[in-house]
Amino acid sequence: MKNLKLSITLVATFLAGAAFLSAQVSSVEEREALLERVERFEVIPMDDIAGQFSHVADPFYAFEALEERLAEAAAEAETIAGGETGIPEAGLGVSDRELLEALAERIRPSGVMEFGSTAHLIFGQRRVRAGEFISVRYQENDYRLEVVEVGSRTFKLRLNEEVISKRIQ
Repeated sequence: MKNLKLSITLVATFLAGAAFLSAQVSSVEEREALLERVERFEVIPMDDIAGQFSHVADPFYAFEALEERLAEAAAEAETIAGGETGIPEAGLGVSDRELLEALAERIRPSGVMEFGSTAHLIFGQRRVRAGEFISVRYQENDYRLEVVEVGSRTFKLRLNEEVISKRIQ
């Protein structure tokens, strides 16, 4: 008796599940109508899509736009100065003093911070104290300037035997 009830319950459950699943499947006519609606949409080639967005800056490589703007600004500055930028050319005939002045113009610390009794120049995340060196790239040459002294409003740099004092702005 128990087996008969169990068998009837299983068969009824199977038939109910089959009826439910068959109700989920669309008829042939409905599927054909859906296919006709989908085929009406035209596929756009990737070249056309890329052309539509060619004027938009790439957010993952923003340096291209920055490089272009820097090149334009340099050309404009050269035009304004009449070809003279006011910065001496590194090489023969330039004294260490002139070169140091040109290099010092490129160094712009964001401030001074004291740790204990030692003052540090702050360059973003980098801290430099007296006795350490700062690397400066100038006209395709690398120079190492020694930070001689750091005060609350000024700092001193050395290149070879020349020393210059610069105000923190």
